Amino acid sequence: MIKIIWAILAQTVVGFNLEPRIAIVKTGNPGSYFGYSVAQHQVVDRNSLNSIALVGAPKDDSGQPGTKRSGNVWQCPLTQSRTDCTQIRGIVPGSSVPPRADEIRDDQWLGVAVSSQGPGGKVIVC
Repeated sequence: MIKIIWAILAQTVVGFNLEPRIAIVKTGNPGSYFGYSVAQHQVVDRNSLNSIALVGAPKDDSGQPGTKRSGNVWQCPLTQSRTDCTQIRGIVPGSSVPPRADEIRDDQWLGVAVSSQGPGGKVIVC
C-alpha cells in the first residue's frame, strides 16, 4: 500500500516561477505562434556578456518576397518592454529574393525549434 501511495506522489509535478514579481513578457504578431519555441542565449563580445532570448514564430511573415507565413526567429533583450524584439534576418540562404519556381517556402514553419550551444556558441534554428 505504501508503495502505491509513494508511486502516486512521485508522479506529481509542481511548477513555479523563480521571480513572479518581475516577469519578462514579450509579444509578437497575432497568429504568428510567437513563443512556440524559446532559447536563452548569451552573446559574448570582447568585454561583455549579453543575455538574450531567441523566440521562434513558425507562422510569422518572414518578409521574404513571394512567401506567406514561412516563419521567423526574433532576438529579444531581457527587459521589461513587451515590444523590443528584433527580427533576425538572413537565416535562410537567398531569403532576400523570391523562391524559384521549384521551391515552396510558404508555411515552412521556420522557428519551430530554437536551441543555443551556450555562452558565445552557435544557435540552431529549424
